[in-house]
Amino acid sequence: MPKGLFGARHLQKHLWRLPIPAFDARNPLHVEVERAGRAAERGARRQLAALREQRGDVGVTIVRRELRAWLKASRQGRAVERAVERLLSG
Repeated sequence: MPKGLFGARHLQKHLWRLPIPAFDARNPLHVEVERAGRAAERGARRQLAALREQRGDVGVTIVRRELRAWLKASRQGRAVERAVERLLSG
């Protein structure tokens, strides 16, 4: 296990420290995060299909790189980022 100056560097060890509330369908912000996530998932599926059509059978590394780039640049990805940022900022 890699250790840094402040302990373990594994991200999964620190995710549980985030103030992530339980989903509440009555909370408009929670619904916004859910809808943005679904839209991003649909877009990512389309991007993956297009990538496979263009390049054939691609490996996980290429898929992750391409989908991360798409999420960063896409309207759907930015919507998720904005909604989650608002959710976590309280």
